[in-house]
Amino acid sequence: MESMKTLNCCFSVRKLLFVLFAVLLLFNIVSGQEDDTPPSFDVTLVDKNTPVAAGASAEVTAEISNAGDFEDTQDIILDIDGSQEDSQELQLGGNEIQEMILVWNTEEGDQGEYIATISSEDDDQSTGIEIQEPEEVCDDQIVIEFQKPETGYEINAGESLDVEWHSTNEYCETQTHQESEIILEDEEGNSIEDSVNVGESGGEGFTSPVYYEFEAGVLEELEGTTEIEVKDHWDLDTEAKTREIQIESVDSEDDEQVVGSSSISIESPNGGEEYDISKDLVVEWNSISGFEDGVELIGSDIEVEGSSGRTTSASKNIEEVVGADDSRTATLTIDADDFSTFNEGEWTLSIEDEWDLDSSRQSTTFTMAEVVETDDSDGDDSSDTDSDGDDSESTSSSDSENGSEDDDIDTTEQESDSSDDDGEVDRCPDGFSFDEENEVCLEDSSEEDSSDRLGDSNEESVEEDYVNESNISEEDLESQSTLSETLDVLTWTNAGILLILILLTSGILFWRSNYQLDL
Repeated sequence: MESMKTLNCCFSVRKLLFVLFAVLLLFNIVSGQEDDTPPSFDVTLVDKNTPVAAGASAEVTAEISNAGDFEDTQDIILDIDGSQEDSQELQLGGNEIQEMILVWNTEEGDQGEYIATISSEDDDQSTGIEIQEPEEVCDDQIVIEFQKPETGYEINAGESLDVEWHSTNEYCETQTHQESEIILEDEEGNSIEDSVNVGESGGEGFTSPVYYEFEAGVLEELEGTTEIEVKDHWDLDTEAKTREIQIESVDSEDDEQVVGSSSISIESPNGGEEYDISKDLVVEWNSISGFEDGVELIGSDIEVEGSSGRTTSASKNIEEVVGADDSRTATLTIDADDFSTFNEGEWTLSIEDEWDLDSSRQSTTFTMAEVVETDDSDGDDSSDTDSDGDDSESTSSSDSENGSEDDDIDTTEQESDSSDDDGEVDRCPDGFSFDEENEVCLEDSSEEDSSDRLGDSNEESVEEDYVNESNISEEDLESQSTLSETLDVLTWTNAGILLILILLTSGILFWRSNYQLDL
């Protein structure tokens, strides 16, 4: 019995152990199923830097955790109102957590409110962000820009110097440009200082121009390379800028300035008498140097103004040194075509001389008129015209260019003068009479020997007698000779026609006589 009890007891222990083993095995099975959870990336929003100004970067911070038991890699994406703006690849092991920042680089004009969404393949979270107007960006400085003089500018110490610069406020705050200092200092340390009160105010970008003039003679203290320094004093800042120029000393020769002045003396055209508007205008003037030393006369400008206000101009390049209290005479001819459209009347002649140290101007008036030609009966007018000297010669020259009609007028005037001076004088030699209509000498009709009159030798003797016994000019003689030659041609033509008629008549008579004999 005891053995049976012992056996039963052992059997019960084994049964209990088997049950425990089965329970442990089942627990292990259940536990093993829990360890096989697949990867899952959960998203949790942590922070954001908005609002930001347009043009800045908007950042959103998220915590990504892998809820599975296995490692995985996914893309974490940032969307702004449905438009992808950033993406980053993330690798996490089982149950691993990592924080990451996704960025949207905004631009000008992006201001407004948006929905930002960060998402993985398994989860997503959204938040609102705000983009504001861009902030004003300022350089916080004063900017100085020289306008003049330019770098390396050369100036004589005896001259005046103009300095100009612009001072610009680039601070965001409005401030006042109180004053400016200007300092000139040469290589030897000699300096000139002064200041300018400005008192102009403005905000960011406001420019304050400053001007300063060093009067003539002030720079004589300086020589050589000289530095110009300007300092602008504003409420928030003081800025300085420099520029170098070259100053030449005043030579002792330059100190002895040539003093004096120039003047002009104009000869009135045609001696003050009326000038022929059809002729070239000859201008004569005297440039007078009143300087204490020789000065170069560079040139002269001439202007003629007609009575109607029209003008014509000319210039003469001279470039000649005129001594002290000396003068230079110059002439210039203006072509008549240059004032062909001008009206008669009182004209003004103006001349301006340009000297190396000075200039002078002088003007005078004169009368321009058109020459009126008169008839032969106006003896006094013809005599006046002949007595005008040079003007009469110029008029004759002009008339000779205008054709034979003007030549006839001159001949008539000379013949009229001859009759007035000598009284009643035979105009033709013996055996000739004066033809008033043609104004030529013709042989008297009583002469029977026409062949001698037409001969060359007889014609030459007639012309010689004509020249010796009358005051007719050579031009009149040539005119008469031409007419005589014309008459000779006509006479020979008539003789030829008469000869042809005689021969024709003789032929007809000869034919008729022969014809009657045949009958």
